[in-house]
Amino acid sequence: MTLLTLGQGMDLDAGERERVNEHGIKVVHEPVVGIGIEDGRLARLRTEGGEEHRFEVLYSALGLKLRAELALGLGAEHDGTGALVVDEHNRTTVPGLYASGGVVRGLDQVVVAMGHGAIAATDIHNRCELPTEEEVDGAERKAGAA
Repeated sequence: MTLLTLGQGMDLDAGERERVNEHGIKVVHEPVVGIGIEDGRLARLRTEGGEEHRFEVLYSALGLKLRAELALGLGAEHDGTGALVVDEHNRTTVPGLYASGGVVRGLDQVVVAMGHGAIAATDIHNRCELPTEEEVDGAERKAGAA
């Protein structure tokens, strides 16, 4: 296993370095400057120093920049990481304001964001006040009115 930091700083403490070595994980700190394609698939990566790395499987974890300025400006609470605080229906601390995806704490994956959105949409739908059978377009029918 190889961890590519893509030139981003990654200072490991002594315990972390020990675990990395214990599990045989190679850490490459140089940025990737080139890729090689063979038979229609990614075959190798070349780092700034010219070293080539080959992998059978490559998994990308690109990181995330929280973009919750609007919600924070409206007064929504956030946790220590900057993620918006939401309840089980994805409601923020601002009435009527929902949040989903990368601005709330959890796995930063598209499918999770889609789930958050579905939960929020269901709650919004369930909170809508729909006309009852006795109402026409939200206005009560008056006795004798046609």
